[in-house]
Amino acid sequence: MKKKELIFISYTHKDSSITDPVVAAIKYYGAQVWYQAEKTKQDFVRRINSAIKESAAVICFISHNSLSSARVCNEINRALLEKNNRPEYQILPIVIGQLTQEDNEILTLLLGSFNRIQLSAFPDAHALALKIFEQVDFRPSFEQERASLYSGEKEIEVFRIFQQNAVFNKYAERYLDQIFLRYNSPAVLDVGCSDGKNINIRLKGRAYTSLLGIDIDAEKIRLAQKNIQNSKQTFLCCDISSDQFHQEIVSYLESNHLRGFDLIHVSSVLLHLKNPVEALAELRSLLSPKGTIFIQDEDDGPNLAFPQAPFFDDAFYLWDHSLESGDRKFARKLPFMLKKAGFHNINLLSTTISSLDFKKELSEAFWDLYFNCDLWSANSAEYFNNFESLMKLQNYRKQHEKYKRAFLRGKFFIQLGIYYLTATK
Repeated sequence: MKKKELIFISYTHKDSSITDPVVAAIKYYGAQVWYQAEKTKQDFVRRINSAIKESAAVICFISHNSLSSARVCNEINRALLEKNNRPEYQILPIVIGQLTQEDNEILTLLLGSFNRIQLSAFPDAHALALKIFEQVDFRPSFEQERASLYSGEKEIEVFRIFQQNAVFNKYAERYLDQIFLRYNSPAVLDVGCSDGKNINIRLKGRAYTSLLGIDIDAEKIRLAQKNIQNSKQTFLCCDISSDQFHQEIVSYLESNHLRGFDLIHVSSVLLHLKNPVEALAELRSLLSPKGTIFIQDEDDGPNLAFPQAPFFDDAFYLWDHSLESGDRKFARKLPFMLKKAGFHNINLLSTTISSLDFKKELSEAFWDLYFNCDLWSANSAEYFNNFESLMKLQNYRKQHEKYKRAFLRGKFFIQLGIYYLTATK
């Protein structure tokens, strides 16, 4: 069912205290609803008929009160007529309260062939709304195609990336030192290069033959191309999941007379992919015979804060339910995935970072990257996969400054799961 199509709500006003919250939840998640809030008047008859005809689904709230309402029964009969004309038309009965034997007989007569949903089986209106969407084949707003929070030249995104680079590069630098000892001026591929700033920081002072940076975000690639630092650098907009990816990269290798990349650098990308093993196998095919892949990715398994506080539990919960965060249990799977993709010499360099490793301004960067919710959330259903996240987010925002001040005074120890791995072809 398309977002622009209607869901018609059939109910009796005597049940409005029950139906109002459910309808509010349905609207909240982006559905267009025809819900007659006022009492019926004669001029509503044509509007009701048109609305049922124009809708893609009818939700019938069934109760002793509604089954005693001639208007509700007429709406159900009109919906059944529409169903006869359009087999794809959806009719969903939702039973609220207890029904008498006679009520059940009437319901069987009216809608006996349709599966019923019991309102009492759901903890709240939002859980019921999501079940309704599942039944009528409607995609909630948080599952629609949407612009990422992490896109464009927004000031908030620039700041987030700056903080991310400052934190992660503290660790990556020493691991890259070890890798560069193996190669004399390697050819480098950076997967998920964003605007190119991070890989330039990581390669600063290092000799390399060439650098190809790729990213799916055309705007980020435009910025990277604008800030190219030397003739060895190329930045391309391409999608590692696309059918064209292999040929695009092979064309680059051929034009630069390269047998493959000596170093493939992948930072916080794989946890967002639907088929990471397939992507890893593709990257393995692009390595030179003695090439190395270097991966940095995330896993919330080792996360902890001491002293423990609900504030941190809420942060971890919000990350887990954010549609921007990817698979929060991903990095633990990487050794198995690398092996499945055909890699050898798989080496887990480290699994955690901690607040003890940061002083002064880097301590604040560490905090802001992970616990400043303005950098990784939005007050919208579009960025979370459940309603409870938004409830937690409101309370989280209120407590943020208090906990940040306490953290910067050294009152909390925090450990987070960030994995660094290498593997060879």
